[in-house]
Amino acid sequence: MTLTQTFKVDRLNIRPKLIASFLIVALLVGATGALGYQSVAELDHEAHVIGTEGQNMDHAAEMLVGIEQQQNAVLAAQLGDSEARDAYEAANEHFAAEAKAMEPTGEAVAQLEALQATHAEYNQLGTDYFAAMDAGNEELAAQKLAAMSSLRVEMEAQAHTLESMAQATMDEQLAIADSTTQSTQMELLGLTLVAFLGAIGIGVALNRHITP
Repeated sequence: MTLTQTFKVDRLNIRPKLIASFLIVALLVGATGALGYQSVAELDHEAHVIGTEGQNMDHAAEMLVGIEQQQNAVLAAQLGDSEARDAYEAANEHFAAEAKAMEPTGEAVAQLEALQATHAEYNQLGTDYFAAMDAGNEELAAQKLAAMSSLRVEMEAQAHTLESMAQATMDEQLAIADSTTQSTQMELLGLTLVAFLGAIGIGVALNRHITP
């Protein structure tokens, strides 16, 4: 017994057969379109995450620049540079702006908070250092400078870790995007093949029933 006999297609006239055929083709086209739309949405999300993590890497690198500039300003103050305090504050503002611009996710959130906390401690030491320099207390200034140097090393390590975390997240999202692209290509190819073969089968079936 054939499928047409099983579903009693032979008893139907041409009108419902045509309608059913067009519905089948429309469903296949709709499924293909829905899959494409969903895949594009997923890839758009991955692209956004990749772009954000790329910017996070840049922000982390710029925070390292700010840390280095602050340390240079402190050393310049030790040599008597009158503009060292202004340079120190400018570097501090640069660090704060880059930290604020970051959009961390997951464990990177806690890492950024830890870096900001260390930087706040560093700034307090910086305030004490410049106050000691202004007061002519070289011994206290030297103690503060030593503590700042130790914290600078810690901050640099934290910033590098933050940069590495952004790189790892970006690499992960790139892998997901590649996987999504490949799977979508295979699924679209499969649906296209099914739609093509289905159209041929429908055409042959209708021709058989239309031809006297």
